[in-house]
Amino acid sequence: MFRWAHSLFLSRFLRPALPHLNGNERQLAGWTTALGESPESALERFRAAGLLVQFSPTDDAPLAFAVASIYGVAQLKAMLKSRALSVRGKKSELIALLLAADSQGIAREIGNLGLFHCSCEGAELAAVFKVRKEEAKRNAITAIEARDYPRAILQYQAIENDLGFPKWEFERAPSPAFIELVMTVNP
Repeated sequence: MFRWAHSLFLSRFLRPALPHLNGNERQLAGWTTALGESPESALERFRAAGLLVQFSPTDDAPLAFAVASIYGVAQLKAMLKSRALSVRGKKSELIALLLAADSQGIAREIGNLGLFHCSCEGAELAAVFKVRKEEAKRNAITAIEARDYPRAILQYQAIENDLGFPKWEFERAPSPAFIELVMTVNP
């Protein structure tokens, strides 16, 4: 069984990404609590269920997508410079130039990184949380427009509770009176 947090976690692989989390102990512990298992265990279940697959670009479109999500402009310029190519232009132009000059080399380099991305089924599961989040946002906005601040807060709290991340000591839901003050005071 997957939780809402699994959907959120899987969404980080909508773009090709490395199959591990970088973070401090508290962040990793938060993910473990929200997922009900370690992030590594969740990743293994994603792979076993076919939700997460090895990324291997077959043509320039997915390759360009991967390059854009992995490399920054400085890295792209260094890659272009090492190939004695122009380093002028926007990021998308740099990527196009790099792929035009050496798409096979870039594909090998990307392949060696060990990236993963969502399968079609994985992308659908990742989208489930996004839909839930958008629904809660629409409901909260409707409640704020109706000046029903307690209902707006409940919408926010519901999504937070669905995720299951542990709260910091200072985190608590704002009071309806505070939200009303923020929404009604003129600067």
